[in-house]
Amino acid sequence: MLISMILLAFTINTGFPLNYIFRSIGYESIASAIEEISLSGIISKVFTVLSEIVQETAADYNVQGWLIDLIIGGIIPGVGSVLTFLPLIFIVNLMMALLEDSGLMARVAVSFDRLLKKVGLTGKTIFPITLSLGCNVPAVLGTRILETDEERLSTIVLMPLIICQARLFILLIMASALFKGAILQTFVIASVYITSVTVFLILNKIVSKKVFGQKSTPELIIELPSYHIPSFRVIRWISWERSKSYIVKAGTIIFLFSIILWAISYFGPSSTGNVEESYGALVAKEVAPILSIIGINNWIIPLALMFGWIAKEIFIETIVIATGKIDPIEAVTSLSLTPLQSYSLLMLVMFYSPCLATFITIFNETRSFKYTLLSVIISLSLGLSISATIYWIGSMMGFV
Repeated sequence: MLISMILLAFTINTGFPLNYIFRSIGYESIASAIEEISLSGIISKVFTVLSEIVQETAADYNVQGWLIDLIIGGIIPGVGSVLTFLPLIFIVNLMMALLEDSGLMARVAVSFDRLLKKVGLTGKTIFPITLSLGCNVPAVLGTRILETDEERLSTIVLMPLIICQARLFILLIMASALFKGAILQTFVIASVYITSVTVFLILNKIVSKKVFGQKSTPELIIELPSYHIPSFRVIRWISWERSKSYIVKAGTIIFLFSIILWAISYFGPSSTGNVEESYGALVAKEVAPILSIIGINNWIIPLALMFGWIAKEIFIETIVIATGKIDPIEAVTSLSLTPLQSYSLLMLVMFYSPCLATFITIFNETRSFKYTLLSVIISLSLGLSISATIYWIGSMMGFV
């Protein structure tokens, strides 16, 4: 039931997995149509058209310069990135409200309790874990239902380790571009998700005890209400109130950082509008040697990693802009990475940092910069460790 709920949310918001299924069997036109009529596809199209209108209007009136580029490259994408997240968050909150108000949620928690107790969690944790497959932001908010502060804080800090929908987009693009054959691509995608859940569960058992001092697994205390038909008024109110908090708290900061992102990618010490000579590129070139641990030495990937911290979707967008390609798959392919470099990089991208919205939500929920920073340190350390280990072992075994 939970998997069906998440797949339905994915399908409505982005078209996945239907688009991937049709594309894998050769029906590219159907897959593209599904993506275009999805909610995020419609919103993206609206903001693309808006950008074109602004660009054409500026050309008609011969208006040029940084202000127009700010509107097209900063303000419009900033608003768009916030609103693109909203449908998924609202749909997930709607489905969770349906489960709550029907009496099903309590029974799902009871059924998972015995399994999750083995790693120091209660059955209620299955809900934020499931939510996190869609988006880490509502998942962090969903930890409010957990029994103890220790369980809740541990789950919040480690929640970014669960692969969200934004990283799924990167995963699909990179798997399609860098690995040949449906079997190999499926293995790559499955291995990332298995690693994600396994590491989350193992670290949760360690962190809850060593960091937050949990002495024993909390008992699940929950009332089993009778089954009943959900109230439309109740689920509408719950869905909107939970979704509105995302827009108010996280949306404002995401928008501001989108402007900052535009500025450091537009301005440079000797030119404006050239990404390769921007301040962002200069910083990326300085930190590029760090990626030598996975055999990568170009500046585009560290730049994409840096901007991907704002929102994971920007990782691919940055590569597209920096390479001058239009098609995302073509842009990633042009990086000329070996299979070993590709797989190592993929693991790094999946785990190296929560996005800005998740970062802000973690801080809002914990009211602790220390715990928020701990989440970032764990993610970054894990991402670098896993990717470097994979590259080192692969190199020792003669893979390229």
